[in-house]
Amino acid sequence: MSSTESDSRLDPIAQWWDSYDRERRQAESHRLLVFVRSLRPAPGAHEQRAQIFDALEMACDEELIDRYDTRLLGDELCFCQHCQEVPLGESVRSDVRRLSTWEEGEVCSAGFHERQVECTFTDEAYPVLVPPETTIAIRVDGSLAGVFPCVVGGTHYSVETLLTNLLANSRSEEAPSRTDEVSTDLAGSHRSQ
Repeated sequence: MSSTESDSRLDPIAQWWDSYDRERRQAESHRLLVFVRSLRPAPGAHEQRAQIFDALEMACDEELIDRYDTRLLGDELCFCQHCQEVPLGESVRSDVRRLSTWEEGEVCSAGFHERQVECTFTDEAYPVLVPPETTIAIRVDGSLAGVFPCVVGGTHYSVETLLTNLLANSRSEEAPSRTDEVSTDLAGSHRSQ
């Protein structure tokens, strides 16, 4: 047994990565859905967003994914009874709810915050879900295979961690034993123009 196999049995994120890597290599389709909260990145996050999309383009160019799609979510999604009955955004709310509750073993999505809005002026109270700045849903053969950002035992894994490992894995053809040991710096991922 290799040390990678031994490590992955002990490390939930490595177990997830190994499973995902096997699935994607055998899959008919492999795509990423990128959900962004706003067309305007948070202050200080403009370069980070550019790096994320550069890495996505590289993953397409290297045929690691079939494609990626981007969806704009907005700052908050309302889950009150009235908004859920309006067909506008119905699939978006359903998708985001699925992403916010995704888990596989000890790996679960992170960065989604539910809160209650209370307005004393209108005497209303309703639940909203605040998504992360950027979320990537991994779809393998049409099924949700993973969500980033995610968390395992208090350790958070970012969107950049997913993309860095996906690109690094294509170059080494071996899944990393621990994804948190792979650099999350995407500075080298810029495409030359």
